[in-house]
Amino acid sequence: MDMDNDASISEIMSITDCSQDEAMHFLELADFDVELAIQYFYDTPERDAEIVPEDSIRHRRPPQPVPPFGDPPATPIRGILRLSGQNNRQPQVVRYQSWDDWFGTIIRMPFFLISVIIRLLWRSLGQAATHLDHNKYKSFIEYLDDKHPQYSQSPNKSQWVRGTFTENARNLSRNEPDKRLLVYLHDPENSKILDGIMTSRKFYDAVRENNCVLYATLINSNEANKIRKILKKKKPVECLVVLCFQSADIKEMAYAESPTNIDYYVDNMGLEFEDFNVFLARRAAEREAIEADRNLVQMQNREYQESLQRDLRRIAEERKKKEAEELEAKMKEEKLSAAAKRRELIANYRQEAKAKTNASTGDVRLLLKFPNGSRQEVRFSATDDLSHLFDAAISNDACPEFFALKSTFPARTIFCSPDWYNKILEEEEVETESNTSVRNETFQSFKLESNSIIFVSNLV
Repeated sequence: MDMDNDASISEIMSITDCSQDEAMHFLELADFDVELAIQYFYDTPERDAEIVPEDSIRHRRPPQPVPPFGDPPATPIRGILRLSGQNNRQPQVVRYQSWDDWFGTIIRMPFFLISVIIRLLWRSLGQAATHLDHNKYKSFIEYLDDKHPQYSQSPNKSQWVRGTFTENARNLSRNEPDKRLLVYLHDPENSKILDGIMTSRKFYDAVRENNCVLYATLINSNEANKIRKILKKKKPVECLVVLCFQSADIKEMAYAESPTNIDYYVDNMGLEFEDFNVFLARRAAEREAIEADRNLVQMQNREYQESLQRDLRRIAEERKKKEAEELEAKMKEEKLSAAAKRRELIANYRQEAKAKTNASTGDVRLLLKFPNGSRQEVRFSATDDLSHLFDAAISNDACPEFFALKSTFPARTIFCSPDWYNKILEEEEVETESNTSVRNETFQSFKLESNSIIFVSNLV
């Protein structure tokens, strides 16, 4: 887990060019999501987070009162992540050793080595004994019942949870992330701290007020080794520590080795919780502000996309309407041009018909009546083709462009127009009767008698 965090911090620092403290701050703010942490970095205008070192976390608080009994903790409570603060560490003056100091050090060295060897042998023997105790007891409550029967009836004993550290940590991180796990690594050879914990009412009140779960194990057990690995501690020392589960990471708070005064530890733990709650509140506010900004940007982007789609639809409709109008105008222009050509063809044929129409002295006498009331008498030979009748009618200026010839007795339509004229009538969509072919038909074969009246009817 620590190697993953170091890799994530290095990745953020390489991308954003920020400091290690800033990278750690935004990584914790994003619950150790690298992409989200980088986004928080660029979305946050002010980035002033830093890690307060252990020796300066209390520099703004008044000095603590002297404990009523016992000595203060040998190891101060460790610092936590703070959003601001300064390091008050003073520069150290270099001290040079004299020849007397070197001589005294050489004289004391053999005695120091002997004491180290004795201490290691004693610790190894203690570890072996403690390891046997761990294999014997399944939980810390069983250990209390066996080794400390005076606490078997204590109501405080029921507040210690059973199970392994891994099971309890997994349960809290998944089901109750708001709770904190207060871990006690107990040394079976020293019962002074245990007695202080079991008899301190203030300790259990602070546990309930700060929403903590109590877990304990022996200092050389397998579970203790897991905890020391998280704390980056190698030496098996009796200690108290609070672990907070934030997403996939475990944060350490209120660490103290061999606290001789439990009430003093509780006071410092309360101060740590106050700082941590302020940090959580500020981080939640920052995340809420970033989330609000992101929602605002998303809403603006959504409104922009909707407006853009409306404009695109409007432009497409206008373009489609314009294309339809242009197509309609083009078709209309082409239709007018074709109609003009057809009328020009009819006018040219009319001029040709006038030029070739001669006065006839045939025995078939017909009277043409035009729509404007004018009349024209024409004569044809009985053996002439009926097309001469069409030419005689169209050569008259009173004849309309689109016409049909009809006789009265018997009442019938005389189809004597050429094929090109019939095609023009179809293109003009003029309603006419069914055109029966009269090709090579003469006045005699058509039985068109002399003195008949032929009406020239307008088809438009």
